[in-house]
Amino acid sequence: MQVHAFDKKELISAINALRGKNYTCPECLSAVRVRGGACKSHHFFHLKSNRLCRQSQKGVIHLKLQQRIQSFFEDAEMEMAFPSIGRIADVACPFSKIIYEIQYSPMSAEEAKSRIEDYAKLDYTVIWILHDHTYNKLRKTPLEQFLRPFPHYYANVNEKGEGHIYDQPDRKLPPSFVNLKERHPLRQFHFPQELENRARTWPFHHKGDQLDQALSGSLPQQRESFLATLKKFYLGLLHISLERNSR
Repeated sequence: MQVHAFDKKELISAINALRGKNYTCPECLSAVRVRGGACKSHHFFHLKSNRLCRQSQKGVIHLKLQQRIQSFFEDAEMEMAFPSIGRIADVACPFSKIIYEIQYSPMSAEEAKSRIEDYAKLDYTVIWILHDHTYNKLRKTPLEQFLRPFPHYYANVNEKGEGHIYDQPDRKLPPSFVNLKERHPLRQFHFPQELENRARTWPFHHKGDQLDQALSGSLPQQRESFLATLKKFYLGLLHISLERNSR
């Protein structure tokens, strides 16, 4: 669901656009018009179908996630255009130099690599939000495998905007809810093996993700290891006590 288009050189929201007037898609530069009303949100549609245009492929869930992320930050802007690299960010935060890219449909690793490199030219870091309609299945997609060294999370938000952004680097582990509003630089720490690669390559972590849980000692596997060590310690004490009593 496309909600922004150019009126000459000015980016305009669909809710402020005039019916019957031609506007320009900021991505493919094709003609678009606005539609919508009481039953459906105002949005732009292409006069001629263009399957290659990413703007025309965005659905309601994509929009709801964009709005959710935008609501977290004062400087966040949806559909921010970067003409010098020919990109339009789903949500951009110019002050913190962060781009949030939402991916609902399949995408190639090559395209993700291209976006990361393009935004890096402008000193922006990309955080990926992958919707679990397509991602976080039993077998990781090439895109997910490529994104392991880069900040990325999952989402299960529905068309009503209900759901969560969550972290789950391994499906054997339970998901953990992520608070994107709280971001912290990573510090030196002996992380569990499944998080070591992430800790070496991610520039920061967010409140509630599994790096954050590891730092606070609240990962499920950390608790299990602690309990196992505690059990071994008390069994050792019991064994010593029994030996002494049998003498």
